[in-house]
Amino acid sequence: MKKHLLALLALGGLTMFPLHAFTPSVSLDCSGQNVCTASISGSPYDMIAWNVDPGTTDAIYPIDCGNLDYCIFRCATRPGMVTVSVYLWNNYQLVGYDARPALCSEL
Repeated sequence: MKKHLLALLALGGLTMFPLHAFTPSVSLDCSGQNVCTASISGSPYDMIAWNVDPGTTDAIYPIDCGNLDYCIFRCATRPGMVTVSVYLWNNYQLVGYDARPALCSEL
């Protein structure tokens, strides 16, 4: 009887802690202007991808942001708010995502 009770307790404990790996979480900080930084935690990822939705601005990427934990952008003549998104990929599977509004200004 004690063995069965111990086995049930052990199985119940496993449901509290799933056997799958912890996926990375990502959080964007776009509090400055013309730059967003990603804070990443968790298990490994093999690619970081960025997207800047320019809205009504003329936002451009002066550098390639791929696989960087930050992305710099600017607006040449039409400044304003943009939406910046970051994506974390592992083996072609999306494992993390965040998006934030950001200020895009002229430099």
